[in-house]
Amino acid sequence: MTIPQLKHGLKKAIAQGLTLAIFNSCDGLSLAVNLADLHIPQMIVMREPVPDQVAQAFLKNFLAAFASGKPFYYSVREAREKLQGLEDECPCATWLAVICQNPAEIPVTCQDFRKSIGYS
Repeated sequence: MTIPQLKHGLKKAIAQGLTLAIFNSCDGLSLAVNLADLHIPQMIVMREPVPDQVAQAFLKNFLAAFASGKPFYYSVREAREKLQGLEDECPCATWLAVICQNPAEIPVTCQDFRKSIGYS
Protein backbone atom coordinates (compact mmCIF):
# COMPACT_ATOMS: atom_id res chain seq x y z
CA MET A 1 0.00 0.00 0.00
CA THR A 2 1.33 3.43 -0.89
CA ILE A 3 1.25 6.52 1.34
CA PRO A 4 -1.35 8.23 -0.92
CA GLN A 5 -3.57 5.14 -0.73
CA LEU A 6 -3.20 5.03 3.05
CA LYS A 7 -3.94 8.75 3.32
CA HIS A 8 -7.09 8.34 1.25
CA GLY A 9 -8.43 5.67 3.60
CA LEU A 10 -7.39 7.57 6.71
CA LYS A 11 -9.10 10.76 5.53
CA LYS A 12 -12.37 8.85 5.36
CA ALA A 13 -11.77 7.36 8.81
CA ILE A 14 -10.92 10.77 10.29
CA ALA A 15 -14.12 12.23 8.83
CA GLN A 16 -15.99 9.46 10.63
CA GLY A 17 -14.29 10.21 13.98
CA LEU A 18 -10.94 8.39 14.01
CA THR A 19 -9.06 9.51 17.13
CA LEU A 20 -6.29 6.93 17.39
CA ALA A 21 -4.19 5.10 14.80
CA ILE A 22 -1.68 2.38 15.69
CA PHE A 23 0.97 1.46 13.15
CA ASN A 24 3.09 -1.61 13.85
CA SER A 25 5.21 -0.98 10.79
CA CYS A 26 8.94 -1.04 10.22
CA ASP A 27 9.34 2.67 9.54
CA GLY A 28 6.79 4.16 11.90
CA LEU A 29 8.46 7.53 12.48
CA SER A 30 8.71 8.17 8.75
CA LEU A 31 5.08 7.11 8.39
CA ALA A 32 4.07 9.54 11.15
CA VAL A 33 5.89 12.38 9.36
CA ASN A 34 4.17 11.50 6.07
CA LEU A 35 0.76 11.46 7.78
CA ALA A 36 1.25 14.62 9.86
CA ASP A 37 -0.82 16.75 7.49
CA LEU A 38 -3.87 14.59 8.30
CA HIS A 39 -3.85 15.84 11.90
CA ILE A 40 -4.75 12.46 13.41
CA PRO A 41 -5.28 13.21 17.12
CA GLN A 42 -3.02 10.39 18.37
CA MET A 43 -0.84 7.80 16.70
CA ILE A 44 1.29 5.07 18.15
CA VAL A 45 4.15 4.10 15.85
CA MET A 46 7.29 2.01 16.14
CA ARG A 47 10.66 3.80 15.98
CA GLU A 48 12.46 0.88 14.35
CA PRO A 49 11.61 -2.33 12.54
CA VAL A 50 9.55 -4.40 14.94
CA PRO A 51 9.27 -8.20 15.07
CA ASP A 52 5.72 -9.53 14.81
CA GLN A 53 5.95 -11.02 18.30
CA VAL A 54 6.76 -7.62 19.82
CA ALA A 55 4.12 -5.79 17.78
CA GLN A 56 1.43 -8.28 18.75
CA ALA A 57 2.39 -8.27 22.44
CA PHE A 58 2.42 -4.47 22.53
CA LEU A 59 -0.99 -4.22 20.89
CA LYS A 60 -2.53 -6.88 23.14
CA ASN A 61 -1.18 -5.26 26.30
CA PHE A 62 -2.08 -1.72 25.21
CA LEU A 63 -5.65 -2.65 24.32
CA ALA A 64 -6.12 -4.59 27.57
CA ALA A 65 -4.96 -1.63 29.66
CA PHE A 66 -6.82 0.98 27.63
CA ALA A 67 -10.08 -1.01 27.48
CA SER A 68 -9.97 -1.41 31.26
CA GLY A 69 -10.27 2.38 31.53
CA LYS A 70 -6.66 3.32 32.18
CA PRO A 71 -5.53 6.65 30.68
CA PHE A 72 -3.97 6.65 27.22
CA TYR A 73 -0.40 7.51 28.26
CA TYR A 74 -0.48 5.07 31.16
CA SER A 75 -1.76 2.30 28.88
CA VAL A 76 1.09 2.87 26.43
CA ARG A 77 3.64 2.92 29.25
CA GLU A 78 2.23 -0.27 30.77
CA ALA A 79 2.24 -2.04 27.41
CA ARG A 80 5.85 -1.01 26.83
CA GLU A 81 6.89 -2.21 30.29
CA LYS A 82 5.30 -5.60 29.68
CA LEU A 83 7.63 -6.08 26.71
CA GLN A 84 10.55 -6.34 29.14
CA GLY A 85 10.30 -10.14 29.01
CA LEU A 86 11.04 -10.04 25.27
CA GLU A 87 14.26 -8.02 25.62
CA ASP A 88 16.45 -11.16 25.49
CA GLU A 89 15.09 -12.02 22.05
CA CYS A 90 14.51 -8.46 20.86
CA PRO A 91 16.80 -5.94 22.57
CA CYS A 92 15.19 -2.56 23.17
CA ALA A 93 11.64 -3.90 22.67
CA THR A 94 10.39 -1.69 25.51
CA TRP A 95 11.27 1.55 23.74
CA LEU A 96 10.03 0.76 20.22
CA ALA A 97 6.52 2.17 20.63
CA VAL A 98 6.24 5.96 20.60
CA ILE A 99 3.28 8.33 20.76
CA CYS A 100 2.86 10.99 18.07
CA GLN A 101 0.20 13.44 19.19
CA ASN A 102 -1.39 16.34 17.41
CA PRO A 103 -0.61 19.16 19.88
CA ALA A 104 -4.01 20.74 19.26
CA GLU A 105 -5.79 17.62 20.58
CA ILE A 106 -6.33 16.28 24.08
CA PRO A 107 -5.37 12.64 24.71
CA VAL A 108 -7.96 10.14 23.57
CA THR A 109 -9.93 8.23 26.19
CA CYS A 110 -11.18 4.69 25.93
CA GLN A 111 -14.73 6.05 25.64
CA ASP A 112 -13.71 8.32 22.72
CA PHE A 113 -11.99 5.39 21.05
CA ARG A 114 -15.03 3.15 21.46
CA LYS A 115 -17.25 5.80 19.91
CA SER A 116 -14.84 6.20 16.98
CA ILE A 117 -15.10 2.48 16.18
CA GLY A 118 -18.86 2.30 16.64
CA TYR A 119 -19.17 0.99 20.21
CA SER A 120 -21.25 2.82 22.78
